[in-house]
Amino acid sequence: MIIKKWILPLHKPSMKKSCSAPDNQEEEVSAAKIGFWIGFLETLIIFSFVYAGEYGALAIIMGAKEYVRKEKIAENASYYLLGTLINLAIAVLLAQLALLVMMQFHQTAEIVQIRVIR
Repeated sequence: MIIKKWILPLHKPSMKKSCSAPDNQEEEVSAAKIGFWIGFLETLIIFSFVYAGEYGALAIIMGAKEYVRKEKIAENASYYLLGTLINLAIAVLLAQLALLVMMQFHQTAEIVQIRVIR
C-alpha cells in the first residue's frame, strides 16, 4: 500500500506541456522526486557502509555531497546540515539495528545447532 501510494508515483515520467515557458510547479515536483531518490540512495549507501563496518567510507559520501551542492549549501547551510544529519542518523541506526538482529539470529542458530548435534 505504501509503495503503491508513495514510491511508485515518484518514478513516473512527468508529462511536459507544449508551451515554451516551463511550469514552475512541475519543475518543483520533478526536483522533489529527484531529491527523494538521491536521499533514498544516499541512505542505502550509508546503511551498506555501516553494515559492512566501513565507517571511513562515509567521508566519501559527505565530501561528494558537499562538492556537488556547494552553492546551495552556501545559501542555506542549516537546512542541508539538518537534512544530512537526519539522513545519516537514520541510516546508521537502522544498520546498527540490523547488525544487532543478525547477531541475535546467529547466536540463536548456534544454540539450536548445538542442541541438534547433542
